[in-house]
Amino acid sequence: MQNNKVTVKRAVIIAAGFGSRLVPITLKRPKPLVVVNGIRIIDTLLDSFINIGIEEIYIIRGYKKEMFDELLIKYPNIKFIDNPFIIIKYYLIIKMYNVDLEIKLNLFIF
Repeated sequence: MQNNKVTVKRAVIIAAGFGSRLVPITLKRPKPLVVVNGIRIIDTLLDSFINIGIEEIYIIRGYKKEMFDELLIKYPNIKFIDNPFIIIKYYLIIKMYNVDLEIKLNLFIF
């Protein structure tokens, strides 16, 4: 019998969204960084990946992307991919909830 075992070498976590279903909590923190029972939501995924031997981990971030840098303290080997298009969605959601927040838009010319 042939061994068809597949070894996963890398993981990609899409964490660029706003988390509109968790407003008002996500007005200050991206959903993956929200703490539940003393643990950030994303830590559960990251710890699971590391425990099964996945060392190459990418996180696609967008909304409040700078806050994800705190993950580097516990997980120094993760890499970030920034999604510039989340800015447009973020702006529309803020308008939808009529929230008065400072928004800094980077303009992209195509």
